[in-house]
Amino acid sequence: MCAVRDCKALPQAISSIKIPDGLKVTMYSGLYFTGSAISYEGPADIQCLSWESWSNLAKSVKIESIEDRPRSDTEWTMKVFKADGDLVNMPAIHALDVVGEPVAVPWINLHGLDEFRKYQPITPSKNFLAVFWGLPEVRQPGQYEICVTSTDGSQVFVQDELLINNDGRHAQTTKCATRSFGLGKVKMEVRYFHYEDAPSVLLMWKGPGTDENMMVVRCEDKMALDQIPPDTVKSDWAARVFTTSRSYVSIPDLDMCTLAGSATGIPRASFDSVFALRKYIKETPDVNFLWVLYGSVRIRQPGMYTFCSCSADGSRIILDNLALVDTNTGIHERDCNCGTRTLAAGEYPIQVEGYDGSAQTGANEMVKARLILRNPFTRPVFYLTLPLDLSANLCRPTSLGILFLPSCNDCGIRHVTSLAL
Repeated sequence: MCAVRDCKALPQAISSIKIPDGLKVTMYSGLYFTGSAISYEGPADIQCLSWESWSNLAKSVKIESIEDRPRSDTEWTMKVFKADGDLVNMPAIHALDVVGEPVAVPWINLHGLDEFRKYQPITPSKNFLAVFWGLPEVRQPGQYEICVTSTDGSQVFVQDELLINNDGRHAQTTKCATRSFGLGKVKMEVRYFHYEDAPSVLLMWKGPGTDENMMVVRCEDKMALDQIPPDTVKSDWAARVFTTSRSYVSIPDLDMCTLAGSATGIPRASFDSVFALRKYIKETPDVNFLWVLYGSVRIRQPGMYTFCSCSADGSRIILDNLALVDTNTGIHERDCNCGTRTLAAGEYPIQVEGYDGSAQTGANEMVKARLILRNPFTRPVFYLTLPLDLSANLCRPTSLGILFLPSCNDCGIRHVTSLAL
């Protein structure tokens, strides 16, 4: 049954819908406009109603003119960020790299990678974060139910406060919350992270302004760019390489070595070959050299942390002036050793050093320090690559900031302070 004659729509046979400007379409699960309902206002092109769990469900449809209620174009601002590892939970924006420029999207109703790339063509295929900002307008005050549906994690912030937390890796899941609004525009932010497979995120609400129908949230006024948080801080690491006059089978003392070169502007303190390190420090020899990294780790969430040093030939980690990891076992292929320590929130000086004594292993692998956070039950919940800062003072490392959140596997942690050597 339809409100418009000769619409030729059969009950439980609508799987997609395209609505021109000036019309509002409301679908009902029962005959004669009864049961649950969902509404859309044109212009809208809903290619697959299964995303909203309404495919072939509607038994009656009402089509109304909304020309007497002129509304501005709906427009959300979306920014996409990429991670350098596998996302597990909602990542901190400052730990990611921005992808392209902010773009406008009409709705937070994107399903499939092609939908994201329709607006941001260089959206990564996996391990990305999409953040949406907007100012939806409440024209009738009262209590509203807001729902977010996503594959993998999503969060909804209202007036800078977290309202819905739908975090973690998961299949398509819907979470809802209620909130009362007065008249006027409401600041909203929606964060969505995608690990792999098909991305999907949808934001809807119902309340007095939607005639209690669940509808996609319109954004009457996009936020000014100066109100949107700035891009991530550019990662800028430093490193030093020392040479030795003789061959060693373990990490030599610094006073036995000669400084060969140093560099800043290194985006990741993780090198998989001598050639990768030589990209920044051209004086790096083929064999028999010491690499040293200095910095500080900023812990935002207290708990038990496991630091792992993975390297070809010997390496070790000194945290807060105490030895934590020591794999100084001579010449060997890539090996990982770990040490665990309970840390309170704060900054901790850290020193990582290693020795390359084999031309074969040196040409293939260099140091890669990594972190694992374990919860009180000692179950690993995430795994992170640890970038490190270099102090100008070899003996007393300067405290430099590293932004850190337990959000992904093998993700680089970046710092916020550049260091001049």
